[in-house]
Amino acid sequence: MRRAEDGAHLRLEFVAAHVVGRRARTELREFGSLKGMSGRALETLEFVAGELIDNAIDHGGGGGAREARDAREDAQVDTHLHVSADRWVLTVADSGGELDLELQERIGESASGALAPLGERGRGLFLLSEMVDDMDVCAREGGRGVIFRVEKAYGTQD
Repeated sequence: MRRAEDGAHLRLEFVAAHVVGRRARTELREFGSLKGMSGRALETLEFVAGELIDNAIDHGGGGGAREARDAREDAQVDTHLHVSADRWVLTVADSGGELDLELQERIGESASGALAPLGERGRGLFLLSEMVDDMDVCAREGGRGVIFRVEKAYGTQD
């Protein structure tokens, strides 16, 4: 895993395998804690990060590899976390997923429950959209890979 930290920013790049994804989720939580997050804000960050990382590993070219030795070397996950005094922003990008345009449109809809009609597909994303203030998805530059960006305010209510 490659790790780069600069003030309020943490970037982790790693091979798309669940064992490494769990370590990344822990590092993101620890970074948030060091930057002053606590309680529910940390729990939400860890849950959201875990779901997005797992999706990137399972659907973004990693084929759901459990161990790093089982992952394709070119299947990577890139995470970036920014923590400010009252909000966090997380991006999770995979290196091999393909953007589902219907999903992109539904995530962009502002009405509550926009993802619900997807049935089995997208259920986790629907739940995530209810937990965060903003969620966007787009294709990576060059068209290979998908980027999810989520944002969540936190404060005294957490």
